[in-house]
Formats: sequence, structure tokens, C-alpha cells
Amino acid sequence: MATPPLLTCKQCNYANEPERVYCHNCGAKLDRSLLPKEPAKATKESQDQARKLVRKLVNPAHGFFTNWHRALFNVVASAASIAALLQMARPPGGVPPMPTKEDLLGAPPLIEQIEDAEISPVPQAYRLAEPTINMYLASAVKPRTDSSEDYFKFERAFVNLGKDVIRITAQESAFGYPLYAGASYKLSISGGKLLAENVGGNVGRMPVHPMIMEYCGFAFQQLWNALTREKALLDRLQSVGVQPDAFTIITKPHA
Repeated sequence: MATPPLLTCKQCNYANEPERVYCHNCGAKLDRSLLPKEPAKATKESQDQARKLVRKLVNPAHGFFTNWHRALFNVVASAASIAALLQMARPPGGVPPMPTKEDLLGAPPLIEQIEDAEISPVPQAYRLAEPTINMYLASAVKPRTDSSEDYFKFERAFVNLGKDVIRITAQESAFGYPLYAGASYKLSISGGKLLAENVGGNVGRMPVHPMIMEYCGFAFQQLWNALTREKALLDRLQSVGVQPDAFTIITKPHA
């Protein structure tokens, strides 16, 4: 370890410790300019340490800003998740009232009426209003009565008509709380088959992109299975049309 330099008094030549201001022997003020200057390395090292500290604070991969960004991302992600869940839990627009047993007694026999019209030698046109279709669906697509599905079960199906688009919604319940999953289609008849082009969907009030709907067919499988007869009937039609006020169908002339 290096010995610290001594500060010699000009008055009495007494060797003082370097930290003294006045001579320990005679009390004269010492000339501190005689002390050797500290190397610049120490100053440079202090500056380097300060730079490193600043870089650590502002570097996105370290320090305070990393935690700040992560915290902000977590807050935004949590808020988006909660908002999505709330939208999924809300009923979509246009949910018709649940029909009573008395209402179902007056449900129109649409399938039988259209099948009778198919034997006509000239095309027959039908304009089916949204309430009429929903009343028919309520009577034709009934929930299962299996007690094992009391906590999660299918309740009903209903449609909403728009400009060239029909939305079919399956209403289910989880522990008595209603849940809604809908799919929207553009319909047409081509080559003796009903073509349904998916243009989107929804879970509650949260919209679902058509590309995602391609993988959600399982959610409507029970509904499609219950409408097999109706699908076969639509395949035999000449044309279909969807407007906000009615679903229009035209039968083929019977040869």
C-alpha cells in the first residue's frame, strides 16, 4: 500500500499529514498546492460509472423501464380480457322474447306448407317474417330433457334478418345464465344446393371474424343436426332472399 505524501511546513519544516490545513508544529497555514494532484483516472472512472448507471435506467431491457412496460402491458391485457368477457356475457341485439307453451301451440307448420307448395306446377313464393320463423324454430328445435345437462344445456334457436344476411343464434344456458353464439350467412341456391357463405359471427355481443368462425362449427352442431329436414327442403328451392323484413323463398315448378 502506497504511503500518502506529507505536507512540509515552509516555516518550520515540520512534516504534516496531507489532510491538515495548518502546521501541527507552529500553526502556520500550509501551502496545499504542494500536494501532488490526484490522477485523472479516478475522475474518468466516476464518469464511466455514472454513464453505466444512466444506460441501465433507460435501457428497455433492464431497469425501471422494463418493469414499467411490463406493468402497462399487463394492465392493458387484463382490461382487454375483462372487456371481452363482459361483451361475451351480454346478450346480442335482437333477442326475441322466450315463447310460452301457449305460444308454441300456435306455431305455424312451415315445413308442411312449403312441402305442399312444391307440388304446384308453377313456382310459389313465400315471405316469412322474422317472428314467424322464430316461432317455428322454437317449436321444431326443442331442448333436451336429459337431467345430466341441467347445468349446461341448449335452450333454443332464433334468427335475425338483415340486408342479404341471416344470423342464426343458438341460445344455451350455463347454471341458468343465458349464453349466445351466433353465425351470420349470405344464402343462395346453386346447382340444386343451398349455399351458405359465412360472413362472421358473435359470442354474446363480441363479434367473431369469419376466419375464426370456420373453426367454431362444433358450437352449432346440435342445431344443424336438428335442422336436417329444413336444410333438405331449402336445397330443393328455386331461390332464397333475405331482407330485414322477411325471408323470401320461391319453390321450383313441379313437373
